[in-house]
Amino acid sequence: YESLREEIKDKLKTENFRRREWNMKKKSN
Repeated sequence: YESLREEIKDKLKTENFRRREWNMKKKSN
C-alpha cells in the first residue's frame, strides 16, 4: 500500500514535469 502511494507520487511528479516542459516549448515557439 505504501509503495503504491509512492508510485503514484512519482507518476504525478513526472506528469507535472512533462507538462511544464511542454508549456515552455509552447511558449518559446
